[in-house]
Amino acid sequence: MNENIISRLLVSTIVLFLFSAVWYFSKGLGLGDVKYAALLGFILVPEILIKALFTTALLGLVVFMTGIFIFKWSKETKIPYAPFLSMGAIFAVGWI
Repeated sequence: MNENIISRLLVSTIVLFLFSAVWYFSKGLGLGDVKYAALLGFILVPEILIKALFTTALLGLVVFMTGIFIFKWSKETKIPYAPFLSMGAIFAVGWI
């Protein structure tokens, strides 16, 4: 039981540092997104987390590219990332 908690804390910490680095260096994420990603890192199994983050990136890219090409958004348009994190987790877990 303790190994499971320790491994989840380790994965959560790694995700926290990775998303914090993106937040710090690019200002592309909010701190809420960083904390939410760390929470998902704690909740999800690492294999599912990788699928969730990959799906999250793809969903975000599709929506952003659709916004740029169809709705004529500027490249500086900011969109919230937490809904994409949620949808990526839902798809990865297999609820949809």
